[in-house]
Amino acid sequence: MPNASKKRRRGRFHFNIGVVIFGAILLYLVITLVIYLTTNRQEIYQVTTGTLSQNATYTALILRDEQVVSADQSGYVNFIVPDGMRTSADEAVCSVSDTKSEAGQKKLTDENLSDIESQASNFSANYNRSQFDSVNDLKASINAILYGGGDADMTGNVYKAPQAGLVVYSSDGYEGKTVDSINESDFNSKTYRKTKYGNDSTVESGAPLYKLITGTSWSAVTPLSDSQYEQLKDRKQIRVRFSKDGQSETGKVNLFDRDGAHYCQISFSTGVSRYCGDRFLNVEFVTNTATGLKIPKSAVVEKEFYLIPKSYATTGGENGTTGFLKEVTDENGKKTTSFIDATIYEETTPENETDPVYYYVDKSEFEEGDVIVLENSNERYKIGDTAALKGVFCTNKGYADFRKIAVLEENDEYCIVAAGTSYGLSQYDYIVRNGKNVRESDLIRQK
Repeated sequence: MPNASKKRRRGRFHFNIGVVIFGAILLYLVITLVIYLTTNRQEIYQVTTGTLSQNATYTALILRDEQVVSADQSGYVNFIVPDGMRTSADEAVCSVSDTKSEAGQKKLTDENLSDIESQASNFSANYNRSQFDSVNDLKASINAILYGGGDADMTGNVYKAPQAGLVVYSSDGYEGKTVDSINESDFNSKTYRKTKYGNDSTVESGAPLYKLITGTSWSAVTPLSDSQYEQLKDRKQIRVRFSKDGQSETGKVNLFDRDGAHYCQISFSTGVSRYCGDRFLNVEFVTNTATGLKIPKSAVVEKEFYLIPKSYATTGGENGTTGFLKEVTDENGKKTTSFIDATIYEETTPENETDPVYYYVDKSEFEEGDVIVLENSNERYKIGDTAALKGVFCTNKGYADFRKIAVLEENDEYCIVAAGTSYGLSQYDYIVRNGKNVRESDLIRQK
């Protein structure tokens, strides 16, 4: 009997908490390893607000009202009004004499020093090796400040401004150019020459002495390709950013053709003094002005949805959500309806209609061929028509979740999409950078 009692005790099950914990940890590690090995590794992009900075850039020919004043005697030139400064009618601009001026550098004021510092700073920020003439422009402008002005310099034959305007001590032969005489050769920078005049330089009788820019209106003219012409043809005005100083002006658009080529003239009413010494300027047409959520174009995918008439939508369920009455046939052939809580992504309006009449419904809610019933009616609709929406795969929850987007603007690399749309994106969401490598509901792990 004692032996039988010992055998029974040996057969009892002893609970071991250590074995259970070890088994649970092992199971967790196995599951984690499986998820790790099966998860799709993708490059992730964080959504932020922004704008598209890539706009079309052009080299523009500057046209304005210009009057060249010529010397009526030979001699040495002494400038009185600084280059680029405005003068009134009958004000002394410069003088021409038989001998060099004895006037030396004048005593500089704080305003003179500030002007020199500003011109040097702008020159340094916008220097372009291919436009070496800008060095001579800077030199002449500073010399005009250092040596110009004052009654003491008015020796010899004094030249007064015939009318009010901006004084510019250079000429290039484009002074009489108008939009009606523009041609392709005018934009050849290799043949462009500008003559700059400085203090104590010599001038021949009949040669240009200075020019006067009258009025405040001016324009920038650029040649256009066919695609650029199409992009601008419906615009009445446009904002232009000037590379020289980063300033912008809004002007009126005038498109025209000449000898089979397209051209664009942008007319401005302000800002003429900033570029009075320039004939050519690098400009940027600011056409990408939309702001919103900035995403890479590579992230954009398309997803198909069922198109279902809006009139068939009803409310139901515990929370009174929007859905549809699906017709169901039981095993006895009796037809009833079942409320389907559908996910509606968008409304659409067919051509020549005024009200949105179709819903974009997620295809996971129905099968092709399913029939829905119009509430309180015998009307039926067979599900089958589809349409696609653009979107991206959001990874906030660790798997690929389709989010709808509304593209506002785009360039070669990025899109600007609207924020605050239903089933759309929000700032700081995480999306798959290359959407074509992912399927919806895939588990996603960042590379």
